[in-house]
Amino acid sequence: MGRASARASVLALCVVLCALLPNASAAGAGAGAAHRTAIVIIAGGLEPEPIDRTGTGLMASLGSFALVSLRAAASGDPASYALTAASGVPMTAQGIDLRFGSIGLAYEGETVGSAYARRSGRDLAAEPLSDSAAVAPGWFELVSANASSPYGGHPGLIGESLRLAGLKTAVISAAGVGAATGAAIANVAAGAGGAEAGETGVPADANLALLLAADAAGIVDRLYTHPELVTEDPEGPGGLRTDARAVAGAVRQALMDPDVGLIVMEFDDVARALDEAESVVSELRRARLEWAYRNLDAVVDAVLESVEAVKPGEVELFVLSLWNRDGYGLLFEGGGAALPGLISSATTRRSGLIALVDVAPTVLQAIGVGPAWSGLGSPAYARASGGGAADDDWAALIGLKRAIVAQDGARLAVLNTFTGSLVVAVALCIAALAHPRRPRSLMKLAVVVLVASCVSPVVLILAPLAGVTGASAILALIFTVSLSVGVFSLWRHSGRPPALTATVEGWATIWAALILFDVLSGGFLARSSVLGHSAIIGARFYGLGNELMGVLLGAGIVSASALWRRAGFVRGRQWGWMLVAGAAALLAVVLGSPSAGSNFGGMVAAAAAAAAALWLGVPRRRVALVAGAVVAVVMAVVIVGMILWVNTRSGSTHIARAVSLARSATGRRELVEIAQRKMAMNIRLMRYTGWTRLLWALIASVLYLVGGGFKLPHEHRLAVLAAITGALAALVANDSGVVACATAAMAPGFLLIAHGLDEAWAGR
Repeated sequence: MGRASARASVLALCVVLCALLPNASAAGAGAGAAHRTAIVIIAGGLEPEPIDRTGTGLMASLGSFALVSLRAAASGDPASYALTAASGVPMTAQGIDLRFGSIGLAYEGETVGSAYARRSGRDLAAEPLSDSAAVAPGWFELVSANASSPYGGHPGLIGESLRLAGLKTAVISAAGVGAATGAAIANVAAGAGGAEAGETGVPADANLALLLAADAAGIVDRLYTHPELVTEDPEGPGGLRTDARAVAGAVRQALMDPDVGLIVMEFDDVARALDEAESVVSELRRARLEWAYRNLDAVVDAVLESVEAVKPGEVELFVLSLWNRDGYGLLFEGGGAALPGLISSATTRRSGLIALVDVAPTVLQAIGVGPAWSGLGSPAYARASGGGAADDDWAALIGLKRAIVAQDGARLAVLNTFTGSLVVAVALCIAALAHPRRPRSLMKLAVVVLVASCVSPVVLILAPLAGVTGASAILALIFTVSLSVGVFSLWRHSGRPPALTATVEGWATIWAALILFDVLSGGFLARSSVLGHSAIIGARFYGLGNELMGVLLGAGIVSASALWRRAGFVRGRQWGWMLVAGAAALLAVVLGSPSAGSNFGGMVAAAAAAAAALWLGVPRRRVALVAGAVVAVVMAVVIVGMILWVNTRSGSTHIARAVSLARSATGRRELVEIAQRKMAMNIRLMRYTGWTRLLWALIASVLYLVGGGFKLPHEHRLAVLAAITGALAALVANDSGVVACATAAMAPGFLLIAHGLDEAWAGR
């Protein structure tokens, strides 16, 4: 009976399993087909103005678009940009042989497959690659070069993420187009690290696409080569044209493979038109470029038709320009679930601008695959627009492009001149104080330049509101306004001491108020002023950069001491030091807030300044020295801990990412590497940035004034010491710490110089 029951049970189980098998197979097939597919067309050199918005293609009518902020480890190298876009961290491919090819193609006296097998250690007999796969024998040199770089990146994030998800990558190449056309393409691609097709048999034009699609081992699963993809056309730039119909056929062929999750191809017509621009008459340059843009629209239209025929609603199409002459890129997204509007991300928090490192997580999100490892970027999204708002978004994108290009073009010249002028001003003031007779003319000049130095940061911050762009215009505005105010201040105090201490306090208060109001109201000035972010070269585009952070820190503490000096309501002023400590603590909260400053180094520096103010301010008669130090340290730790907790709750800042890294041993090692990279960057910056000269000038003035017997009121002495503590902490805690330290030392340094000049005038 027992055996019969057992047999019956087994039989029943088999019947149930047989009944479920078809459903399980269907479910498995459904899971395999559930992924989305991303198509990326790499089209270098795109700019928004020549794009015709009246057409029908992705770039004309489908809604998601943004500028791309470039940050590759080797700037100016297209291959490095492609590698960075695919890896989520700044990468370099400069000087590395990155020819890809099928395993049977010729490669330096052997085959691509044999060279790859020897360098990778992979036994191709035991682990064969398909005939359609492409590999790069030089991939492991690329891995080594980036592992030893300060960023420690690993190439192949997109491809590896798809491989782990059981999906394939495909590249559509123009290989085999004929001798004349192949040579022309090879010449164009040589600037991006391409090799001549006739020399090696390796596709010359597919390098960027393969860099974007390859996995961690340098393998692309499918290489579709189509001889007719690029054809000869006397009307096209360089006598060549990307054939829209042929591209559509290649895309259709790739989409037929259900395992392919990513398809990448290159569109070189725009790049060829730009290369040809110098060799044609000026009347033809714009016409050639417009021709290339129209052909790109035709290619996009044809690809979208293929998508509708094979996988309607299951494909996201991206047009990615990694670079152009102005230093930024463009990204368009459409098809499937893409929304119309300006693309934004947690890395930038600015609609219409994303970072280059956001490209990898954005593409992976479109496919529905998680990253194989952590990168720096966050998936971007499109802010939905309704009705005719797309035109408004496009106008906003062009306005943003013009603003960041103007800012980037003016930034270096303006900041170098600005810091140089402050160094000269500090030197003149010290010369006036050090002169044994202190001649009246030199003292007057010192008054003018010190007041002008206090005014110039305000003009630099507010210049975008006046619509002033370009280095010459900004510098003319700064010198005209600041020197005029300096001369007026001297005239206003003619015949009596100029009260420079109060003047510095007043202007420092204006610095702090302007920056605080701006950062709490969205950060327009932080984005637009040359004293703010550089969108083109920056890794992020939100919160406060080190320049404005330092100015706010030093100025906020000085303005708090000014309030203390004038606040009779603070219980006889004996507890006024709490204003300075409280102001520094408040600045730590603002600087560390994920929705405001989002500056980790600034948060630490402000917390250190608050602790210093607390320790120096507590009356020694009531609290022992050690107890005061313990309380100060505990307060700083509590402030930093609370802000870190708030950032982890937001989950969208680099501070939150640092906290998540600190939770694992691997993450802590990465944090140590980041700290080492920041230190190395500081050392490099100290060698050539103009802020270093300003920092040394301020240090020299402080040492001179402290050693010269000039006496400071108690409230100013505490504020100066607290601000200097914060400046030194900023030097250590920021990746460009010399900038943060110099800007944080400006307000207390000017305050010391003002005291010296006031005493010198009073003693005349």
